[in-house]
Amino acid sequence: MVWYLNKEVAEAGKEVSEIVSIIKSDQTGLVHDWTKYISLYKDKYIAGFSPGEWFTKVVDKFRESNNASDNWLTHNVLRSCIDTVVAKITAHQPKAKFLTSGAFEETQEKAKNLEKFVDGVVYAEEVYQKAILAFRDACICGTGILKIFCDGNKVKVERIHVSRIKVDCRTVSTSDKIDQIFQTDFVSRTKLKQMFKTKSEQIEAAPSASEALEKGLGEDVIEVTEAWRTSCKDKPGRHMILIGDEVLLDEEWTEALPFVVIRFSDDILGWYGVGLGEQLAAIQMEINEVVQKVQDNMNLLAVPYILKHKGTNIPDEFLGDNTPAKIIEWEGQIPPRVETPPGISPQVIQYLENLYRKAFEIARVSMLSAAAQKPAGLNSGIAIRTFHDIETQNFAPIARAWEKFFVDVATHIVGAIKQAASNDEELEVTYLSNNKFRKIKWSEVDMEEDQYELQVTRASSLPASPSGRLERIVEMVKSGMVSLEEARSLLDFPDLEKYNRLANASIDDLEALFEHMLIKGTYIEPSKYQNLELGLKLGVSYLIRAKLDGVGSSKTDLIERWLDEANALIEEAQMAMLPPAAPEGIAPGGPVPQPEGPKLPQGGV
Repeated sequence: MVWYLNKEVAEAGKEVSEIVSIIKSDQTGLVHDWTKYISLYKDKYIAGFSPGEWFTKVVDKFRESNNASDNWLTHNVLRSCIDTVVAKITAHQPKAKFLTSGAFEETQEKAKNLEKFVDGVVYAEEVYQKAILAFRDACICGTGILKIFCDGNKVKVERIHVSRIKVDCRTVSTSDKIDQIFQTDFVSRTKLKQMFKTKSEQIEAAPSASEALEKGLGEDVIEVTEAWRTSCKDKPGRHMILIGDEVLLDEEWTEALPFVVIRFSDDILGWYGVGLGEQLAAIQMEINEVVQKVQDNMNLLAVPYILKHKGTNIPDEFLGDNTPAKIIEWEGQIPPRVETPPGISPQVIQYLENLYRKAFEIARVSMLSAAAQKPAGLNSGIAIRTFHDIETQNFAPIARAWEKFFVDVATHIVGAIKQAASNDEELEVTYLSNNKFRKIKWSEVDMEEDQYELQVTRASSLPASPSGRLERIVEMVKSGMVSLEEARSLLDFPDLEKYNRLANASIDDLEALFEHMLIKGTYIEPSKYQNLELGLKLGVSYLIRAKLDGVGSSKTDLIERWLDEANALIEEAQMAMLPPAAPEGIAPGGPVPQPEGPKLPQGGV
């Protein structure tokens, strides 16, 4: 009988403890590899992931010398490659979109509000920042993890290092979905007593995780295990928290596993991924050895040697004096001379450079990208973007994984929100809209999963740099793809924010107007103070799009009515600007009649 089917709490706790212990033993080699990759990335050896081991000063195992120091001279190409890949992939910030198909307008509006609600959680929990750290973990160790869970009536997002996650790879042959997972971590004894007040005696009796360390810790911590098992058919799911085999929490679990995983690449077998750390570790260690030999040789050989003839009557102390200028008297036919032998063979330097270059080829990035430089001769924006696209194609699989990562994050956030809402409390989040913070309630956005489909889009397809963004928008205006008004709305520079908000007021007003009529189904008449010419153009686009999407005629008729009335206002304004009509009997443009002057008497004066 397995732990999640065992109804006896004590027996289930013992089984979980045994399973975690077995997994730890099986993953000894894997954990050793992770410490090696992280040590190479940090340029500093770490002993492990237990309390104190991360900061413990230990002998460097990557240099087999007696005088090894904690900071040695290296050319850290592994870190340079990983940081470059992280910067390239995470520069694209995906955004989850909740889409509906053939749904009523009320459902469409709920989907938009649900998207805003999730955006509010993403903003509050700093999901993008934590996702970047998780992706860096994936590049170093192969697997990056975010934990999304309900804490009371709030949704929490945490980045969890892969060393804290235990998966039984004896029963999992691929990286497909799993049905049980374990997390081990170290928690303060005081905090545990506050969380589980009824278990104070068991917590007090638990062994300290810091007692096994030579120097110990300032705070007493206990190793805690958390176990999840999802439900399957008629088998219930289960969630437990333990210290050793003592159960602190035991409850039924009906949700998905609270972890979102991203891998740099999938391994041939097993749940854990393969990262750049594993691919570049051998080259980085060889580079470290070569650089150390170069440093040692330079210290030993690349120093000046003074050659003095054996019969020369010059004291050695005089030649070894560091005085800048001095007179040397010597006897014999051969004067003393200074020789400086080469410190290292040029072949060694070439070998080092080849290793460095090969690491970038394996990582599929250019050395110019790592140095934030562009190739010589690429000066136009189009050429630079083309070069960037060609280089980015090498990361198409991991880029797709990065986008799917955010779809999974949004799905888990919705699940955690529903779990928090089950406490019969009205949840509310703050989201950013039109540079203003607004609040939205869960009751306004609650939807079933079969009512929407999750897709991911770019936060912006325009270049991130101000100069590149401006150049691209200017190209779009010149080609006629966008108007000047639309171009202003695409500019998102902080120093132009106030100006752009005023300049974009007309187009923002029209977009909100048409969307209101399509969603709410209530008519808003045009105003002579609106940009009616732009409204006609946008209105036709909204009308065509709405008909293609199958929106009912009761709402598309509202847009047609608005277009007709707006066109009438434009014609009325044009008529008012025409010159007044000519008097009757006189052709337009003919001579204007002059007033008659005084008549003179006949016959003259």
